[in-house]
Amino acid sequence: MEQAYTNLVDREMGKWEALLDLLRAEQNALQQGDISDLAVICNNKLDLVRNLDQLADEREKWKANHPKAPICITTEKVLNKMRDSARTLNQQNGSLIDRRLHSVRRAVDVLLGSARKQNVYTQDGQLTSRNSYQPLSAA
Repeated sequence: MEQAYTNLVDREMGKWEALLDLLRAEQNALQQGDISDLAVICNNKLDLVRNLDQLADEREKWKANHPKAPICITTEKVLNKMRDSARTLNQQNGSLIDRRLHSVRRAVDVLLGSARKQNVYTQDGQLTSRNSYQPLSAA
């Protein structure tokens, strides 16, 4: 009876470890500015999260059928620690993405601002408005 639960928890822990490894790889790629593997990492994370949801549902059903099993208390603590670690890594990665996005937006603003300053006159010699500019898609 408890062996089935132990096997289930072992599978779930393996998935948590895999997710933590992916989050660390994602963090490393973000810190290095290497985005080549991010799409693959994202897809793998999504698959792992789906698997974890399934395993958690199975574990909850088992617990509902065996409410007094003492093994559940110990494993819940370990699984919660793994979940919290994954949450922390994911939040850190989100902050890294936000910082990168902010830097890119500033660079685009500088480029657009520079383009606006350079185009003071139109091709026919007319003065252009300082507030008008073409979107990048029109270039």
